[in-house]
Amino acid sequence: MAENPASLGKTPRSLRPMVAVGFGIFSDSFLYGIVVPLTALSPAGVTSESALGMLYAGYALGVLLFTPLCGVLADRIGRKRPLLAGVVLQLVATLIFAFAPNFWVLMLARILQGGAAAATWTAGLAVVAESYPEDRVQKMGLSMVGMTAGSLIGPLAGGALYDVAGYYAPFWLAVGIVFVDFALRFTLLPWDCARARVSNPLPILLRDRSVLVAALVIALIAAGWGVIEPHLPAHLAKEFQVSPTMVGLLFTAAGVAYALVTTPVQTMAERRGLRDTIAFGLLLMAVGMPLLILSPNVWLTTALLCVVSIAYAFAMNPTLAELADAADRCAPGAYASVYAVFNIAYALGMIGGDFITGPLAEHFSLLVGFVALGVILASAVPLLWWSFKPRPVSTAAPAV
Repeated sequence: MAENPASLGKTPRSLRPMVAVGFGIFSDSFLYGIVVPLTALSPAGVTSESALGMLYAGYALGVLLFTPLCGVLADRIGRKRPLLAGVVLQLVATLIFAFAPNFWVLMLARILQGGAAAATWTAGLAVVAESYPEDRVQKMGLSMVGMTAGSLIGPLAGGALYDVAGYYAPFWLAVGIVFVDFALRFTLLPWDCARARVSNPLPILLRDRSVLVAALVIALIAAGWGVIEPHLPAHLAKEFQVSPTMVGLLFTAAGVAYALVTTPVQTMAERRGLRDTIAFGLLLMAVGMPLLILSPNVWLTTALLCVVSIAYAFAMNPTLAELADAADRCAPGAYASVYAVFNIAYALGMIGGDFITGPLAEHFSLLVGFVALGVILASAVPLLWWSFKPRPVSTAAPAV
């Protein structure tokens, strides 16, 4: 008998979709991060900065190319098949990367890895949205903890295993993670995931102003965090001689802070509405980013990074819920398509953040770059009053 997605949040099996999707997000982030210290060590012999930069752009290219297709398919044939196809593609990409003989094969692996991520993030977030209509903000936040954990553990595991057991050891660990991911997706997700009730939902969604503003918010959040990850470690090493291990611990503390505020974010969204919650997160992030660079010591920097991570949760988690609510309003069931918009916005934000901060940091200072991005984040707040209705998030999904 088919399960009603709206009832999943009230049954003993209710955590199964979130566990499967959360581990899938962890797996994607882990596999993305594990190759960071290994790319220059590949048998392909790619060492130039320009070539390495192109390889990282290849991942974003894969996300952008595959995301619309994954969104449409997941809304037409259900979520589980695209999610299983994505994890198989992740396995293929990992093996190609491990044994790539030249730059172009490495590029193919990165593009396929981006395609696998597109399936995970579109269909996976769609599963969470339709499984937990009453507490989407909290469940989205808990699922996104997997991204933080994978991003932290992946590079550390890649570097440590390489030092202990050689180049191929991290890839065998990655293969093991992929098999666990496949097993969880296969066993914990139902085959009868819901489908969209409109044949071509994407144009309908893109005409909804709340979807467009949510996409802008997501791009700005991604730009903010996307410049912190590469620039802050270099700043800490230069100013305070902080070791890579200490940097890892600092980001781990920020990840824990993110996980701890998922319930408070849900509470504020229910009491104050999505609009106010997102605005609070954007403003807190806008203020926190420059303070990271002005901090006089590592301990204050750690506290400020936790604040920025908390701000990320207050801005991102309700925005993910707002996208699902927008699908409920104008394209019922089209959750994968609306999270395709999220995926594209996030990828463009990561690319765009460095285009803003990089030149400013080079010609002026990193502080100027972070201040500029903070001003842009704060400037998006008035748009929320134009696009979002001041209502609570806890609205049930339409009956199927």
